[in-house]
Amino acid sequence: MMNVAVVVGGDSEERDISIASGAQITKALRSLSVETVVIDTSHGLLSHEQEIHFFNQKIQESPPKTQQFSWKTFINCLLSDKKILDRIDVFFLALHGGSGENGTLQAFFDLIKKPYTGSGFLASACAFDKVLSKKMMTLIHIPTPDWVLANENSIPNIPRALKGSLIVKPSQQGSTVGLTIVRQADQLLEAIYLAKQFDSQVIVEQFIEGREITVGILDGKALPAGEIILPPDIEFDYLSKYQPNKVQEIFPADIPQVVANKAQQYAEKLHHALGLTGYSRTDFRLDNQDNLWCLEINSLPGMTEQSLLPKAAAASNISFAQLCLKICELALKRAV
Repeated sequence: MMNVAVVVGGDSEERDISIASGAQITKALRSLSVETVVIDTSHGLLSHEQEIHFFNQKIQESPPKTQQFSWKTFINCLLSDKKILDRIDVFFLALHGGSGENGTLQAFFDLIKKPYTGSGFLASACAFDKVLSKKMMTLIHIPTPDWVLANENSIPNIPRALKGSLIVKPSQQGSTVGLTIVRQADQLLEAIYLAKQFDSQVIVEQFIEGREITVGILDGKALPAGEIILPPDIEFDYLSKYQPNKVQEIFPADIPQVVANKAQQYAEKLHHALGLTGYSRTDFRLDNQDNLWCLEINSLPGMTEQSLLPKAAAASNISFAQLCLKICELALKRAV
């Protein structure tokens, strides 16, 4: 049986989600008698008592401030203690956002020749950058909402270039952090200012009225499409996304089979075009004429109790523990 190190924490606003993902992944792997240790990127290898403390934390109502979280302890932990590196067969990246998802950590593991879950450094970087991934969508003929980059020259022209409601979001960010739905023109500058706090590149995108559809990929094949259903009085923000009972997530989605098939085809096509491996999740809007619009792809989707990929796997009769083990096996296969 393999030895796995679950890597949690990271340096992004999604740190709380990473720890929640890591808690469930660790529990699942141990239920299969997989030898598992936990490494936090800011604290190093965790003792049993530290694991209990970390994993008992709840996802807060707003993202954490990230300035105090450093990778130095993590790097020192691996490079200074050869016993850790020697006994670990695969590193399970329970990380979301920042250096844990944008290809930086993946490149480090490539350098030290250790297997890790998810995709390689270049594919991870391309998927994480919404500008690059949207350009890829256009290149391979996957519909995506019209968009512009917000800069000093473009801001005055945005309302004319993009009609109706808009989505403003950082180019390199996840979990709806820094995202705003703009329904009135006088809200635009404030939304851009908020997004710029998280990334220098800000995307302003046409908002597609309709339904939220998502498709997970496992080992290159699409899982059943799902739908995220919000109560009419809330937006799908960080708070509603990770607090229980805020939204409904339905798998498989109650949509025409032809639409579900197309969403799966688009998700597979984008996954392979970007060179992703292992697993991913692609999000769409479905408009009132049953047209699909691709929003983004996630190379390290969440693995919390409320996360979408595990629910998609369950709809294919893949248990959470089986999903975690499969992801590890795919990482070892890619490393051969």
